[in-house]
Amino acid sequence: MKNFYVNSFYGSFSGNGKASITVNFDTQEGEALSPQKFYLGESYKNLPTPVREGYTFLGWFEDVNKTILVTNDSIVDPEVLVLYAKWQIIEYTVRFLDYNGSELKTEQVPHGSAATPPSNPSRVGYTFTGWDKEYTVITSNLDINAIYTINSYTLTFNATGGQVTPQSIEVVYNQPYGELPIPTKDYKEFAGWFTLEEGGVQVTAETLMGASSITIYAHWNDISGSVTFNLKSNSGISLGTLEKQGVAGESESVTFDAKDGYTTPSAQEITYQLEPQSIDVTYTLIDYTITYNLDLGVAEGNPISYNIESENITLNNPTKERFEFAGWTGTELLEPTLTVIINKGSHGNREYTATYTALDTVIITEDKKETVTEDAQKVIITE
Repeated sequence: MKNFYVNSFYGSFSGNGKASITVNFDTQEGEALSPQKFYLGESYKNLPTPVREGYTFLGWFEDVNKTILVTNDSIVDPEVLVLYAKWQIIEYTVRFLDYNGSELKTEQVPHGSAATPPSNPSRVGYTFTGWDKEYTVITSNLDINAIYTINSYTLTFNATGGQVTPQSIEVVYNQPYGELPIPTKDYKEFAGWFTLEEGGVQVTAETLMGASSITIYAHWNDISGSVTFNLKSNSGISLGTLEKQGVAGESESVTFDAKDGYTTPSAQEITYQLEPQSIDVTYTLIDYTITYNLDLGVAEGNPISYNIESENITLNNPTKERFEFAGWTGTELLEPTLTVIINKGSHGNREYTATYTALDTVIITEDKKETVTEDAQKVIITE
């Protein structure tokens, strides 16, 4: 509150006979001071120093416009009954600091005034939320610090055709991903999480979250499947095996090699599985015919058919009246053969022709003897 005074000269004499005046102090909104007596003709000596919050005292002045300074060395003026305080407002240094202590802005702010903050700062992985101190009424030097909250970002899991739970999680910036889910996919083996669907960098539970949401992709390895075909004849004899390998989950049409003496099985469509498979495949025996040309001869017990699994067959030789069997000709025979064996494992239709040698025939009568040779068609008469 401003002090008001009426200037009027009045004086008095002290016990020492010195004349004095009483001076009032207009502190100009500073703390109130009591009037003080000063001796005329002497200096003020001990002028009081007032206090005003936020201001620096610059001295006393004789006039309200504060142009005539009065100091302790000034001689008391009997006409100056009021001294006026002069003040200078204090300015404070206000610094706005970032999270790392770097200065964003520094300004000088008069006592009681508001500071003006800089534009909102930014920080990778964080969101600026304000300042840690009020700055609307500044009453001292002040450091004001930026406040941030750390961000969380979405980590999305793309199972690339497989299944995964959960499909996404929230991870705090610059913190490890943590335990990652293990996806599944039919007929595939999980090979890890990567930054790209093809190629990219593998990520793990220790990978740190960046400053944006990210999708990572499951990579898969093929799993081999195997099929063993057990090749058998319809009689149950093993004809060996056929081993096939392929990618589990993929299909293939498998054909079988032809085998002499058997009907080749039809192709089979298979799908490779995670576990080995065993499949029986049947080859059907082919029955082959055996044809005999006996030329009126007789051969008993010879089979008219066989197959590749038949035991060795020895042909029974034919007989023919007045002829001697001379051998078989036909399949695989280069010349007449007396003993023909169809060995086990043979195959194919067969045809055999019997050959003979004619025997001489002697006819005896009362007066002569005739020898008939069938091949020469002649009659030889002997006495």
